[in-house]
Amino acid sequence: MAGYIAEFFGYNATDASDLALEHAASSTCPFLSVPCTKMLARDGSRSGVCAVRQKGPTAMNIICCPIRLYANDYEILRIIAEDAFGSGLKLLAGRIAVDEAKQRGGAVAVFGHRWGGELRLPKRQGNGSYFVDWVLAKIDRQGTLEARARPASATPEVLKTATR
Repeated sequence: MAGYIAEFFGYNATDASDLALEHAASSTCPFLSVPCTKMLARDGSRSGVCAVRQKGPTAMNIICCPIRLYANDYEILRIIAEDAFGSGLKLLAGRIAVDEAKQRGGAVAVFGHRWGGELRLPKRQGNGSYFVDWVLAKIDRQGTLEARARPASATPEVLKTATR
């Protein structure tokens, strides 16, 4: 099935507003307010693609840049954490989450860019260098990784509320 770029530098790809054009012209990521970190090629040009969409009447935007998850102060991560782990748990950078969870009665450890670092996947037969963009883990009041989360029920409609 054919697809297309749906969101470019944080705006609908067809948005011709001054702000959308300014972000595209300056290659600025609106979620970080810095140049886009995703490079297209060795020439240094920046991708700017935040979301794609398949053609079709019911198709929805698919986030393809993990930095898109920074929108509205990480709103999507908070929605996912609440759906998976329940409400009332603070999201904390992974490296400080254990100590904070003991003081707060639990927390969600977040590993990702600007949250304690992405997690490296083991190399397969010595090849590859891959990272997981985002990991959310529930830490209980004893500072222990909780073995099981609630079944997630976040639907595309729920997550859609956190996108532009």
